[in-house]
Amino acid sequence: MSFIPRIPYYRWLDAVLTFVTQVTDPILNLFRRFLPPVRIGPGALDLAPMVATFVLLIVAGIAADLIRG
Repeated sequence: MSFIPRIPYYRWLDAVLTFVTQVTDPILNLFRRFLPPVRIGPGALDLAPMVATFVLLIVAGIAADLIRG
């Protein structure tokens, strides 16, 4: 979540960002291995969160169908 600046005097925000990063990075790093950021001018667009969300939605749908029978 590099788009959210780290503000040292908001400890609760830093704690939340650290938690979210620790929880999501293992999943996102899996997708980042196969999907490098897309260069757009001087910056880059990381598509890993979008692809990971899409894949997790598909897996959740399949799991729900299997559970329902």
